[in-house]
Amino acid sequence: VGGLTRLDARTGALERRTPIPGYPNAVQGSPGGVWVADFREGVLWRLDPAGGRLQRVPSNGEPRDIAALGDQVYVAADGNDVSGTVSRYDASTGVRRDSMDLLACAITAGEGVVWAAGCPLVQRLSTDSRPLHAVSEHALPFRRPATASNSRVQFREMAVGAGSVWVLGDALDPRMWRLDRRTG
Repeated sequence: VGGLTRLDARTGALERRTPIPGYPNAVQGSPGGVWVADFREGVLWRLDPAGGRLQRVPSNGEPRDIAALGDQVYVAADGNDVSGTVSRYDASTGVRRDSMDLLACAITAGEGVVWAAGCPLVQRLSTDSRPLHAVSEHALPFRRPATASNSRVQFREMAVGAGSVWVLGDALDPRMWRLDRRTG
């Protein structure tokens, strides 16, 4: 059984530990609660910030990564075979608002944008009230010359900050890309 541990930001002292069933693999804070993904069990959990109640939220596939922007949470999940989805949830209720077909290993949000990364594409996603869709997509180059020892499988992590989107390769292609957060 996994868990969430709340620490006092000033002192570092343990304030509370909340058990999370299963095998947590990603966590994201939002104004609507703390969200936890469990890839192995294919479920999401939302911890209510006020009452501490743990809510099970059905996932649209096995969740890999979570990002929050305003009152919305975005979840990248694997589907059957080699498919995937990115779903948008209400951060406070856990209600899924919509989804789009997109195989993404990593997702990030901040500074007004949401980005998802599969391989070799990195996509900026919509954040308005229309159905979730890709606003733009950008292919990040593989290493040259391509060999079995340097052929990237996936992007490992992403972050938004300092006006940029930062994309990290994997163990076979340990490079980092810096993209303009709006245009890519």
